[in-house]
Amino acid sequence: MKSRLANTSCVCRVHKGGMMIVLAFFLFFSGAVYGTTEKQVTSLVYPRISRTLSDVPIWTGEADISGAGYGVCVATAGDVNGDGYADVIVGAHEYDDGHLSGGRVFVYHGNANGVSDTPSWSLASDTSGAMFGLSVGTAGDTNGDGFSEIIIGAPQYGGGRIIVVPGSSSGLSTDPSDYWIADCTQAGAWAGMSVGTAGDVNNDGYSDIIFGAPFFNN
Repeated sequence: MKSRLANTSCVCRVHKGGMMIVLAFFLFFSGAVYGTTEKQVTSLVYPRISRTLSDVPIWTGEADISGAGYGVCVATAGDVNGDGYADVIVGAHEYDDGHLSGGRVFVYHGNANGVSDTPSWSLASDTSGAMFGLSVGTAGDTNGDGFSEIIIGAPQYGGGRIIVVPGSSSGLSTDPSDYWIADCTQAGAWAGMSVGTAGDVNNDGYSDIIFGAPFFNN
């Protein structure tokens, strides 16, 4: 079995040790398809010490089922619970949780020791084949309450779906009525294939979001 570094990584601070860390996710392949081992994808966090990277990860995360696509997209979630530590978001767009290849997203809180061993929040798609979590990231603080939001793309949910989940002192909301949702009505547009924060483009004090629909037909 061969491995290669995934095309997704980022740098953020998840603990207050005065150092930055690097998130790197390894995909394991067997032939032309994803590996069939139960722990198909491993995520690694490396601390930066002085100007060099440690060769020993301080945190790892793995899928609990095979073929989940865990770690194809990973990013900082920002600080979703306002505790002063950056959090980590991981997508698993092929995760089967009763809906074949519906997808699931996991968020791990940062803390004084690094990153939590178990997910602090998770959300699964309610639709098969949605590829929920193919793209994930921080949305910034879109409502100005001091907590970061997250943004998730599900490009195969109809023409594509984008969800923003708000943060709070207790973490990310579990109430769907709190979510901001945008659906693309054009079939095959793949809206949400990429998502992210756009910063504050109009200088009103609120973060803005951006997402792509690469196959939208104008």
